[in-house]
This record gives sequence, C-alpha cells and structure tokens, in this order.
Amino acid sequence: MKLINDSFKGDPFLNFYLRLRQTNNCPLSKSIENFKRLDQETPSDEDLIYCLLEDCIFASLQATYYEEMFMIVKGNPSYGKTLIERFYSQKEERDELIYKQAQLHLNFITKNGFCSGCNQCENHKDVEELMDPYFEGDLDFFIRVYVGMETIYLSLENLFFHYLPHNLNVTNGISREAILKFRSFIFNDATKALEEN
Repeated sequence: MKLINDSFKGDPFLNFYLRLRQTNNCPLSKSIENFKRLDQETPSDEDLIYCLLEDCIFASLQATYYEEMFMIVKGNPSYGKTLIERFYSQKEERDELIYKQAQLHLNFITKNGFCSGCNQCENHKDVEELMDPYFEGDLDFFIRVYVGMETIYLSLENLFFHYLPHNLNVTNGISREAILKFRSFIFNDATKALEEN
C-alpha cells in the first residue's frame, strides 16, 4: 500500500511525520495507547464519549495554537528560535487557557447548543458538528476523532519543537493550506490505522 501520493513528495513536514511514525515517539501510537488507557479507566460508554469529546476539543484547540505559531514564525523567521523557546516556556499558562476554552465549548455542546454568553461564543460554530454524534452516543465517531485529533496535535507539537528550530529554512513553504493538507493526511492515516486494529 502506498502511504503517500505524489502531491506530498518533497514535503518536509510529511517526511518528518513519516520518520517519526517509525520511532518510539510516534504520535499515532501514543494516541492509540492513550485511547486504550482511557477506555480501560472509564466505567461506561457514556462516560467514555464525554471524555473523548472533552479531549477532542482540547487537542483541536492545541493544534490551532500550533498552526498560529507556525504562521508567526513564518512571518518572523529571524526570530524563529526565540519565538519557539518562548512558546515552549508558556506551556503551563497556555494549557490552562486552552482547558478553560475547551470547557466553554464542552458546556455549549452538552447544553445542546445553548450558551448564555461567553468569550468563546464566536467559536462555538467550530464544535457544532460534534453535537449530533454526542447526543446519538456515537462512540465509533468519537474514537476516530479523538485518535485523529490527538495524533495531529502531537505531530504538530513534535514538528514545532523538534524539527522547526533546526530547519527554519522550511518556513517559506508554510501556509494555512499546507498545514490543512498535513492535518488531513494525519487524520486519514490515523483512521486507516484504527481500521487495521
């Protein structure tokens, strides 16, 4: 089976992901392991869906922050390493902020789209598509989204902190379209891996 098509040839981010996929630090393997652990620790499918929903939102927000930082580094390549180091040093505060944002989105979904007003209102539209599967109890959907989003988030994190500082020359090729293409590839790869397990 061919893992990549010709449209990805020479893509440094994809090449990094494919190399990472062959290591003990593989984001896809970690995501599947994290899901299995969560599945064992959660007493019911209903609770599992809730946990997966929460983690999907958290991972998605994390990925969005990384995407924005890729664009910032692209716009300021001479400060790339400094920006990356600063972003790394702010992890604790960022995680706390993202957790609060995720909780607001989670409340919006679990209240069936009701929000009396919060600082994430304009972004609730980004999570609306999770509402129907949540209320339908679609566990397979949430497993797929969880593993896909977690893999995307961990891949972007690895790429940002371990690849980019040593390869700032690739910033010219960074674009929102390239990142979306990269995310889509990872999500599809994660989906295929789940189907094979």
